[in-house]
Amino acid sequence: MRWPSLGKQVRFEKISHNQHIFDWWVGQLPAKAVQSHTIVSGWCLSTLVVRTRAPYPWQPDAEVLEDISKAADGRMKIKHHRIWGSAQVLVKYDQRSEDLQDITFANACERDLVALREVGTAVWKAVVQTKQVIIVEFVKAEEA
Repeated sequence: MRWPSLGKQVRFEKISHNQHIFDWWVGQLPAKAVQSHTIVSGWCLSTLVVRTRAPYPWQPDAEVLEDISKAADGRMKIKHHRIWGSAQVLVKYDQRSEDLQDITFANACERDLVALREVGTAVWKAVVQTKQVIIVEFVKAEEA
């Protein structure tokens, strides 16, 4: 993930579960969206709609779920929408108060967690104060 207007990027890697979702996600890249932030559920970047080219390779009730409030900082989750060709991607970067069971599939590289938290702070300020529009780009590692 990179945010050109902030001069930041964060790399992600597979986790032990839902690796087929990670592989599918990488196949959807590159993608761009407006970066947002959760408002009442803790410190989590939210990308409301990311356009995808291929159908989801999973069923929501058939994948490993994780309590995002207990997950490691940097954890990426995906929520599929009923509208074909779109998904919601969220990244926890600090405490999360909602104890939802989510489909998680990636985690930020440890060395990029500082940058992720800096992005989180900037996006929070943009959402609640300045109303600055921040674009996030999802790219493959070789394009970063």
